[in-house]
Order: sequence, then C-alpha cells, then structure tokens
Amino acid sequence: MRITPTEVSLYDPDDYEKIYHIGTKYYKSAEHYAPFGAPTGMFTAVDNSVHSKRRAPLSPFFSRKSVLNVENSVHQKVRSLCDKLEMELRTRHIAPLHHMFNALSIDVASDYIFNRSMDFLSTPTYAKEFTVSAFQFVDCTCDWIQLLEITQVTVLPQSQLHNC
Repeated sequence: MRITPTEVSLYDPDDYEKIYHIGTKYYKSAEHYAPFGAPTGMFTAVDNSVHSKRRAPLSPFFSRKSVLNVENSVHQKVRSLCDKLEMELRTRHIAPLHHMFNALSIDVASDYIFNRSMDFLSTPTYAKEFTVSAFQFVDCTCDWIQLLEITQVTVLPQSQLHNC
C-alpha cells in the first residue's frame, strides 16, 4: 500500500524480497540516508547504479573464495569462544555472552581486515571496556551527525546547501 509518493507499507513479508534485493529498480530516498552525513559514501548512495560502482572495489573481499579462505580461522575462533563459554559456566555459572560475542566479532573482523586478530577472546573481560567505549563513541557520533544535519537545514535553506 502506498502511504506517500515515496513510501510504501508492505503487508505480505514476501513482498520485501521483491523490492529489496540486489539489482532492484527501487531505492530508498535521500532522506533515509541523511542522518549518516556521508552523501558520497558507498552505503549512502541513493541510486543503485552509483551504489554498485562504489561497492565494486570491496566486492572481492566478500566473494565466495575470500570467505572460504578465512573459514578455518573463523572456526578456530568459534572453538575458542565455546571453550571460554564452558569455562565461564563451570567457574562462574554465568557467562557475559554480549561481551563474548563482541570479542568474537572483533577478533574475526580484525584478523580478516588487518591480518592480525585483536585477540579479545583471550582477555579476562573479553575487552568489555573497548567495546563499551566503541559503542558509546558510535552512539555519540551518530547524535552529532544528526544534530549537524538538523542545524544545516535550520540555518540554511536547502537550495543554498549546495553552494557551501
């Protein structure tokens, strides 16, 4: 059902796949991406063809071959997580799953991106301090980006923003 000229509401969940898939002719409005404050970024590209061009340099990192190349490393880290989980449950009868999964995610990502794991699963707190600080930083940054976006629109008319 169409709500506005640029908005639809989906009743049937199967319709989601018809609209949001790789190669779709539909796209989200620029207002959807405005809070990110990066109109020239890959993630915030409104036009699908522009997004494809910006995504192309990253595509090799997510190819089937590249993912299979890191499979053993990921399995090792998951085994380490399972061992740590068993130890936590045996000794403390509780486990900080949130921090353990954050540590796993960062270890896998850092190993893949930098070819060197941050090894947060090996720390006693699973680098809780790091992840809490990182999430707070991201949360604060998003707030600032939204504030700057609102301020720009309030101070300058939209037609003058392109002249700045």
